[in-house]
Amino acid sequence: MIKMHRTLIESGAVLFAGLLVVGGLMFAFAHNAQAKDSERVRAGSPLEVIISDNGRVLVRGAEITSVGGADIIARSEWGQSSLTWTVRTDSDTSFVQKKGPSLQIGDFEDGDFISFSGVLNTETSAFTVDADSVKNWSQELEAQVHTKAKVEVNEKWSGWKGKLPFLNWFKERNDK
Repeated sequence: MIKMHRTLIESGAVLFAGLLVVGGLMFAFAHNAQAKDSERVRAGSPLEVIISDNGRVLVRGAEITSVGGADIIARSEWGQSSLTWTVRTDSDTSFVQKKGPSLQIGDFEDGDFISFSGVLNTETSAFTVDADSVKNWSQELEAQVHTKAKVEVNEKWSGWKGKLPFLNWFKERNDK
């Protein structure tokens, strides 16, 4: 009887420890997905996919996984579900950022959040869009950071010109 009682207690302890581990993993995965969603929202582009019956496509909040030649590979994720897009560009595609001058395809990098619109290419088995417009939501954020640094260097360190080589290098780099 005592042995059976001890076995039940040990089994309960193992079950409880297992539940703690599984619960911790579930929390970590949920937190990671939440962090990615908040990063996407911080970039200014909520997640959205619209495919109309005439083949027009509008995707917002996709994350670039690679850029090669004239193609951008991007992914839209909802938790564990995802769609991978091949965004085909050409000379007629406009590349823009949230604010500021237009971009080129070389300005797009892995990890950037983008929106794009165009026509679904029905001659391929994968989701391929012949894009007429691609907007990079992440580039503008980087521009804000550089602009803020430039202002701080100009206002706070202008009297140090020639005295601190690093600040001179930093200021010259940000004045470009």
